[in-house]
Amino acid sequence: MSSANENPLRLRVPVLLVLVMWASAILPTRLTQFSMTTVWFLMVGLGGAMLAYAGWWLAFSRVTVADRVSGVLLMIGALVAGVQFTFHHTAGQFMPMLVLLLPGVFTAVTFGMLLSKSLPWGMARWVVAAWMLMAVVVWSGVRVDGSDGRMALQLSWRGLPTAEEVFLAQRGQQEGVSGVSLEESQGTVTLAEGDWPCFRGPQQDAVYHGPPFPTDWNLHAPKQLWRRRVGPGWSSFAVIGDRLYTQEQRGEQEATVCYNGNTGDEAWAATTDARFYKVESGVGPLATPSFYEGAIFSCGAAGAVMRLDAATGAVGWRRQLTTDLPRDTPPEWGFASSLLLVPHDGAALAIVYVGNPDPTGESSDAASQAVIAYHSDTGEPAWTAGVGNHAYCTPVLASLGGVDQVLCASNAGLESLAPATGERLWFYEWPTGEFPRIAQPIIVDDETVVLASGYGFGAHGIQVSQDTGEWKTDTLWQSRNLRPYFNDCVHHDGYVYGFDDKFFTCLDVRTGKLAWPKRTRRQTQFGCGQVVLAERSGALLVMTEHTGELVLLAPRPDGPQELSRMKVLEGKTWNHPVLAHGRLYVRNGVEAACYQLPALDIATRSTGDGVSR
Repeated sequence: MSSANENPLRLRVPVLLVLVMWASAILPTRLTQFSMTTVWFLMVGLGGAMLAYAGWWLAFSRVTVADRVSGVLLMIGALVAGVQFTFHHTAGQFMPMLVLLLPGVFTAVTFGMLLSKSLPWGMARWVVAAWMLMAVVVWSGVRVDGSDGRMALQLSWRGLPTAEEVFLAQRGQQEGVSGVSLEESQGTVTLAEGDWPCFRGPQQDAVYHGPPFPTDWNLHAPKQLWRRRVGPGWSSFAVIGDRLYTQEQRGEQEATVCYNGNTGDEAWAATTDARFYKVESGVGPLATPSFYEGAIFSCGAAGAVMRLDAATGAVGWRRQLTTDLPRDTPPEWGFASSLLLVPHDGAALAIVYVGNPDPTGESSDAASQAVIAYHSDTGEPAWTAGVGNHAYCTPVLASLGGVDQVLCASNAGLESLAPATGERLWFYEWPTGEFPRIAQPIIVDDETVVLASGYGFGAHGIQVSQDTGEWKTDTLWQSRNLRPYFNDCVHHDGYVYGFDDKFFTCLDVRTGKLAWPKRTRRQTQFGCGQVVLAERSGALLVMTEHTGELVLLAPRPDGPQELSRMKVLEGKTWNHPVLAHGRLYVRNGVEAACYQLPALDIATRSTGDGVSR
């Protein structure tokens, strides 16, 4: 037992435990793909170290019983205060508290003990308490601005304006209260060759079939036409002629916005009162608008589905997913499915994946309502079907075995539905439990589909066949070398190019074997980015997650070959890049930009040998 005139603390154990806390908080997300293993490392390593620290304090610190009890109570009070007041917009969020606040406070306490080691305990206890209080005060000035794809939180000081606040202030100054100009919104909008009418392009495969362009951007760099701030959101672009359609957050409203593709100026915006927020992913809509027959169809993160006039933004109809289906709240990460438009009876069906919190797994059961189809002209529901608690994938229209069908990926597996009725054609069961399935299924040919998932699950090659009217599926191969989170893949000449965690890689679709050697991974560590294939140019355009760079790679199975790279944006980028009409359109949660791609004839004239460089 100590007296007030001596300091009884021996600090090797608490210092070691603090190091274990930070190692448990940082290393799992940096060294492994985020999965249940990562969660266990966090819980066992961080939680175990904190319990051990508490045990050391109560049993082996050698301070008085009163100090031990008061120290525990003070620590609990500090942690409760930190959870409630520290994180802007995230009070009570478990992950920030666990990963940042707790080891931060324990570190401050230990540092206070080290600084006051030479002081009598009667004075040292107040130094330790002051450092504990200081930790809470410092953390109270911190704001969580989301995380990267590996769940590493991004922090800034609370007193600084958010990117959304800067955008809203500039928009109000430049465009007045409404901020909407209709100067570019007159006339009829029609689909033309070269347009990019929906998420991942006209075939939903992220392949650009436009004119080839030179891929040596050191000699022939794309020219920036414009750059502008946008509201937060992870929506991509739909491009119809010189109009860009996207979604973003504007204060307490979700907005579907039309921008002038030539200037970046806003043409119109249609809003709905909704604001979806998740501490890791941030605020804003996730889905990409879809164009069909003069109309734009959008789905907000909170579940608002709208049909809008593509020229003016006038609302044709509006529905609410949480009203039309059993799901009465958005899924954990918000509604992310873009709408699939399938021609039907002179109009179309607008199909969206929603997820059912209590699915039965049987397509004939009335409770199987994970997918809904709306009549595009009236907004009335046409059918509901489908299984899965949740998913963040967009339905894909595919022709398999000569039959058009809608493929819906979810945490239950991959399901095929008849477009007109929602009747189940086949179901490939591959559950992921509570882990979300986000990456789009990859259509290889008329009988082969690749389904890939992150969180350590990997990829399956699936063969789909029909025999005497009965559909069946077979697993061709399984691989742990393609594990994308929300990073979609592309298929080219028998190979899938996509993300395995933070590494861009290549897989043989016939065997599921890795084509690019693992030793080349350092060359393709792009984070959780996105990719689009410029087929006629022989280039994969890979958007990096952290650096805002666009990297051009040759689509070759013998190994990664970098052709060029160029910085096109600032900050974290999860949005899919778009190529349309010889232009590159990119955006993230802060800004958008347009680049004119170099012309191939200029490149061949400049080299003088008629060879594209």
